[in-house]
Amino acid sequence: MTTTTIYTNSIESAIQNLTYIKKQLEKGKYAKNGAMLEYALEEATEALQGNSFSYTMEYVHTDRTEHFVAYTSFAKMHRSKVLSQLEDIAVEFRSKKCNEQRCLVILNELLSSNLYRDKVQKQINKFTHLRGYPQIKTVSIQ
Repeated sequence: MTTTTIYTNSIESAIQNLTYIKKQLEKGKYAKNGAMLEYALEEATEALQGNSFSYTMEYVHTDRTEHFVAYTSFAKMHRSKVLSQLEDIAVEFRSKKCNEQRCLVILNELLSSNLYRDKVQKQINKFTHLRGYPQIKTVSIQ
């Protein structure tokens, strides 16, 4: 199964913005480019707030989709976690002395996990059916 995203361009541009912010922080250029980095972070946050993540889930019969509720909640939890971590970075940027190391740790975690989408899809893929022929359905998480 693969993770499919509906608004690929916006989510991919958010990932590009976060990668740019990470590279600038690694170079130690927050003092010079602080306003530009804040703008890039704001763009990434807006792109992720306005879009939904999509995941593929298996089911055997249309009456047996109780597990969708649990996985939808799990995906919403991780989507909220991404947005809250972006807000943590924004708070650091607005503080008098930005803790660049903390921002880098958060960005590394977000980018290495593909905004937690890989972790969610991996958890969904653990679901197995004992009998029947699984069908695949794509669920969009807002």
